[in-house]
Amino acid sequence: METADLNSPQNPRSKPPDKRGAARDKASSARIVRARIGAEGATQNTDLSLTRAASVVLVVGGVAAVGTLLLDLYLAGGLIRLDARFTAVAAVFFAAIAAYGWLDQRRKVERLNSQAERLAKTTTELETGIEILNDVNWELRESEERYRGLVDSQGDVIIRRDKAGRLVFVNDVFCSTFGVHRDLALGQSFEPTVLEGGGPKPVKSETKSATSRYRCDQRLLTVGGERWFAWEDFVLRDAGGQLKEVQSVGRDITERKRAEAEIAIARDQAETANSAKSMFLATMSHEIRTPMNGILGMAGLLLDTKLTPEQRTYTRAVKTSGDALLNIIDEILDYSKIEAGKMKLDPVPLDVSELLRGVAELLAPRAHEKNIDLGWLVHSGVPRHLIGDEKRLRQILLNLAGNATKFTETGGVSIEAKRRGSPVSRDDTWYQPLRFLVRDTGIGIEEDAIVTVFEEFRQVDGAPSRKYGGTGLGLAISKKIVTQMDGHIGLTSEVGKGSEFFFEIELEIAKTDQTEAPVPAKLPGHRVLFVTEHRIEAELMAKVLEWGGAIVSIADGLHGAAMMLPSGRAASPFDTIVFDLDMAADLNTLIAQLMPRPRTISLLAPEARGRLEALRKSGIDAYLLRPVRPPSLVTQIVGLAADEPAPGDQPPSEDQSDTPDAAAKVQKQLRILLAEDNEINAMLAIALLTRDGHEVVRVEDGRSAVEEMETSARGKPFDLVFMDVHMPELDGLEATRQIRAMPLGDKSQGPAATPIVALTANAMAEDRDRCLAAGMDDYLPKPLEQAELARVVTKWAGQRSTVKASGRLVA
Repeated sequence: METADLNSPQNPRSKPPDKRGAARDKASSARIVRARIGAEGATQNTDLSLTRAASVVLVVGGVAAVGTLLLDLYLAGGLIRLDARFTAVAAVFFAAIAAYGWLDQRRKVERLNSQAERLAKTTTELETGIEILNDVNWELRESEERYRGLVDSQGDVIIRRDKAGRLVFVNDVFCSTFGVHRDLALGQSFEPTVLEGGGPKPVKSETKSATSRYRCDQRLLTVGGERWFAWEDFVLRDAGGQLKEVQSVGRDITERKRAEAEIAIARDQAETANSAKSMFLATMSHEIRTPMNGILGMAGLLLDTKLTPEQRTYTRAVKTSGDALLNIIDEILDYSKIEAGKMKLDPVPLDVSELLRGVAELLAPRAHEKNIDLGWLVHSGVPRHLIGDEKRLRQILLNLAGNATKFTETGGVSIEAKRRGSPVSRDDTWYQPLRFLVRDTGIGIEEDAIVTVFEEFRQVDGAPSRKYGGTGLGLAISKKIVTQMDGHIGLTSEVGKGSEFFFEIELEIAKTDQTEAPVPAKLPGHRVLFVTEHRIEAELMAKVLEWGGAIVSIADGLHGAAMMLPSGRAASPFDTIVFDLDMAADLNTLIAQLMPRPRTISLLAPEARGRLEALRKSGIDAYLLRPVRPPSLVTQIVGLAADEPAPGDQPPSEDQSDTPDAAAKVQKQLRILLAEDNEINAMLAIALLTRDGHEVVRVEDGRSAVEEMETSARGKPFDLVFMDVHMPELDGLEATRQIRAMPLGDKSQGPAATPIVALTANAMAEDRDRCLAAGMDDYLPKPLEQAELARVVTKWAGQRSTVKASGRLVA
């Protein structure tokens, strides 16, 4: 049986094994033929020229011969032989003519042969060109098939439309998606059923943009139901820039849209859950803080009574445990707010020195109880007046320094702030890069634990025994706050030697700030000796004095002082000696005979104030309370060096104004309305206020508070209102609004002008904002602290509310 040759020309499906190679070979052969024909043509032209030249030579030669013969006859007079010679000449002449004719015929034949060869060559070239064109056409068809296969395999709807909007190309995906045949679709416009989403922009042929693209998402009705498509149109233009066609690619994004919808639902559910969690935490905070207010407040009142040592120990244990529980609640609330993204920074003017002083003084009782050092220092060059979130900065420092105090058994803790480079300017505002440091000589941290110490619920002491306790949230909260401030927090540590925690941030420099040197340059050459077991604190104070030009030495206890001080009558090598209180008697013996006798400053804990009179009688010139405030130390030394009377205590502006007793002495007796539904909290507030001599009228709900304010307008007015927020009948917020709606009265002395302070166990910032928005002047969270209560009373004593008068809220 014969088999068909798949590559034979008769087979319409056959394809030469290598058509393009054959075409290239034929083209090369054609070029060789053309070269040969050119060479042969040149040879033929040369032969033709020679033939023509020979013919001319023969004719001319014949004519010359005839002429010569005639001349000879004429000269010789031999006319007799004329006939014979003429015959010979004629024979030669006709022979020449015959030769010329033969040569001309040959030339014509050769010309015809040449034309035939050129025709054959042209025919060959045409055949080669036709074969090449066939190859190109085949390649174009193959390319088109590959393109269509590629387009159909994409899975996207691909169409092309002319500028009239008629389809000129559709792929298989289009046909299967919309249920139309390709032949029926071509030449028609594409108008699908749009269920949702915008349509493509109208195509304008006059648009000249070479990169015109339009995108839109549409929900369309297809043969398979509703589907989402993301369309992208490409405008194709001709060489003149005019619109030729528009190619549209539609990608099915139904699954993506479904996933986005699911994500949106999940996000909404998460936000709802976060809100519910925040509400739950706020409610639990309120419910826990309310009894805690009674426990801590009553424990504080009990400590102010006459107790036996055993009773005082138990009462302090109750208060300490309550404070610890309250701190845990605050940490959980802060962490939940941060996780929910609800924590907002509140930049306010602040003094870095006051910030560090406040943190040190809050931690001082714990440090003194453990008999460890606690000092603070603001390095030279730090601007005094900055702008930042003071509350959050204090929280970070309390977390870091509180941990340092907790994990340190010997040595001490230092809290420092220093510049980190020069101020930087952004948007016409200057910022100072700062570095806050907390150093301790505690247990240290293992190297592998350093990377996880800022994670939630992580503790340095992770053993089951848990000697140190805590939630493990403090450092995690600190890191999140620093991150929100666009800062960085870190640490270095060595086991058994201690740790250094730090955080770096930028704080805005207040426009009125003038950077002050921390020490006046009034101590050049002044010789100061520290005699103390608290070396960390002494080293910090020594830096301050050295910035002022003083020469400072530090002796380790009395033994070190004895080595540095001369015995007997001798000149004193020091102008001032600063020492620990328990060294007073022995130190007096060491310096008794020094001439002149150096000035002496004793350092003592706040609870040792009872020994002040004995100190004065022993000849001590001045004293300072721990933790020592560097400005106070400088003031004392400068005053003593100038022989000015040294105060027996810290300057009143730094030591007395913050105490509740001092506040009570400078204020007058007030008539205060207390709106509080909880009996224990009311009892506590009344006890704290009446001990300072104030008259307190208590009501149990907001409606009664409004009625009392209305009655006071016709009788004895109230100077201040403490308003609980959550009360029956009428809550504190609505009661405040109704009071603010009352008449101001003559000279703004009516009920509407009375300052109102919120009392609430809700510790969220939004709770404070709601109180202020309702018309309250201030905010006091529970549990009530005696010092804070006295501060607020002092602040508003004799004042009128500015909320009604100015239309602004007073924080």
